[in-house]
Amino acid sequence: MKASVHALKGSINDVLLQATNLYYELVLNDALLQIRVKAVEESKAILQLNEDLFAEGVATKLDVLHRTQLSRQTSPGFSTDQTKTGGGGSGATALI
Repeated sequence: MKASVHALKGSINDVLLQATNLYYELVLNDALLQIRVKAVEESKAILQLNEDLFAEGVATKLDVLHRTQLSRQTSPGFSTDQTKTGGGGSGATALI
């Protein structure tokens, strides 16, 4: 009888621990998502600025590509490890 009570309490504790871990993982992923959303918004703003500079003749297309690439690399949501996403690079060097 005591063994089954302890087993039940152990199972309850395991489920509570698993639920807590999943909750904190969710909170972490939500924070990471917010960071990435902000990074995308900032990258779009930088791209628009660079395209405006190009349209006004102040910058060349190469300048726009270079500045856009730099903004991607310095964004907080940018991952330098392309092996996880399956990407082999940005392709910007192929245009140069």
